[in-house]
Amino acid sequence: MNIEKFTDALGEVDDKYVTEALSYKKSKRGRKYIFTFAAAACILLVVAAGDRFLTPEQEAPVLPKAGATEPGSTSDKSLLPGIWLYSFEEFENGSPWNSNADLETLPVYRNLSYHRAGTPIGLSEDELEKRFASAAKALGLDFQSREAITKTCPDYLNDMKETEGVTTITGTTGDTTLTVYANGLTEIEYTEPLYLPEKYDFTCGSTSDEEAVEALKYLYDEYSDLLGYENPVYYSTKEYGIGHDYADEDDTVTNSYPVSIRNYHVYDDSGTMEDKILSHDFRYTDFIPDENGKLQYIRIYDGLSTAEKLGDYPLISPDDARGKLEKGEYICQYDPAGEAEKIVPDDIRGVYLKYIYTVTEEYYLPYYVFYVDDGEWDFGLHSYVQYFIPAIPDEYLDDVSVYDGHIN
Repeated sequence: MNIEKFTDALGEVDDKYVTEALSYKKSKRGRKYIFTFAAAACILLVVAAGDRFLTPEQEAPVLPKAGATEPGSTSDKSLLPGIWLYSFEEFENGSPWNSNADLETLPVYRNLSYHRAGTPIGLSEDELEKRFASAAKALGLDFQSREAITKTCPDYLNDMKETEGVTTITGTTGDTTLTVYANGLTEIEYTEPLYLPEKYDFTCGSTSDEEAVEALKYLYDEYSDLLGYENPVYYSTKEYGIGHDYADEDDTVTNSYPVSIRNYHVYDDSGTMEDKILSHDFRYTDFIPDENGKLQYIRIYDGLSTAEKLGDYPLISPDDARGKLEKGEYICQYDPAGEAEKIVPDDIRGVYLKYIYTVTEEYYLPYYVFYVDDGEWDFGLHSYVQYFIPAIPDEYLDDVSVYDGHIN
């Protein structure tokens, strides 16, 4: 097994603040993944609106419309095609939402850290300094020096002017590097990863669900001063990818096998149902092991620290969203149903309400995410394709006619 090739694929992405994505490629012999993997915090949907921020007519609620870009209209789109599991019963996303949740509205936000090239922007240098000092104190570390990094990054995709300003503040002491980003992310990296006590199992793949929760409880207790959650909830997601062995001389694949990939998350489950959803989707912490089961990274997300609330928008029901799904009014990158036939209702395995949070998304709005079984693939794994339906009514979307069920 060439673990270096696999773990490299799970490595950091551009300043290490973009959540790692799941990649795939179709085989010429049919709909089979040649190589796919998922990494920590693996939910990425980029539904970035263009300059489509409009005001409703006077008789409509005084709320601006939330833009929804035509699928496939930007080159940086990175929608997840789905997840691989042996059974959907293995699926876990830790969401506080369920279909019986008593919710009539949810807020929509403008992402003030939005930048099409991915440069972390949003927080001021003073705010970054405060966050750095607060995290250093909670960690009990004295950073004798720190560096404020000013990054100039033209947005080639959108012909925007170059972005200038402090994007990160970082400091290193001993084996610990602390970095705060202007998009609200705080990251701790241990250049010499830390062992957990022997009784805890904290691996990328072999750890069981029960062992993962126990490891998370231990880690939260160790970093509770840093995180400060009132009611921490621990959950670990698991999915599968295909690993490969390679011939050293010509990089030819000599063997393929299923690989289990586990991620570790904590969020604050206090407050109302709305509070819990926002915490789960925007304010959460990932603990990330290295290949030997030692703690290498802690990433603390705070997406709403750089967001402007536009208003509370009414929600459509899960049943209404399912009706849109069955009519083909959805967003999906990899769409086997669109290639040949419509979605078979019996293949729908689950639905969850979720905000899509990425640094390259202009608006934060909730979606119903449906998981549809695409059948059995390699090694007995099933592909559960994700279909996204905006959870707010069409009247608040800029253009819903573009949802033809195809991305590329």
